[in-house]
Amino acid sequence: MLRQRILLSGLALACALTNAQCGGGGGGGGGSTPTVPANRVVISIIDNEFDPRSPVIAPGTTVRWVLDGMDPTHTTTEMNGTWDSGFVFNAQGNFYERTFSASEDGMTFEYFCVTHQASHAMQGSIRVGSGAPDPQPGY
Repeated sequence: MLRQRILLSGLALACALTNAQCGGGGGGGGGSTPTVPANRVVISIIDNEFDPRSPVIAPGTTVRWVLDGMDPTHTTTEMNGTWDSGFVFNAQGNFYERTFSASEDGMTFEYFCVTHQASHAMQGSIRVGSGAPDPQPGY
């Protein structure tokens, strides 16, 4: 966890120092990790886990998955096909993001890494709103 914070602090500092590299990632992914607005939750992909694994977010929040580890073979793929990042995490700092709308309030989305779900149980969930049901065990 300390390593993640150091990495994120370093990325934020690098972004501030090299303002031209900040940005990108709109609705689909790819790019360096700029500073994070208040209505955005960052999930780190490091080693074979998502951290945090199962956040509860407010409707309208954007979730950004960021590769903080060295393995470029991860995905974030929703169990029912609502989203699939594909293999955009090909370098440290690359990201994929998705905004959860007001119409998704009260819903729970379970997702996984295509490459590492079976071997490492690499999976997580997003609960939209405080009334969203708990995910299945393991998510």
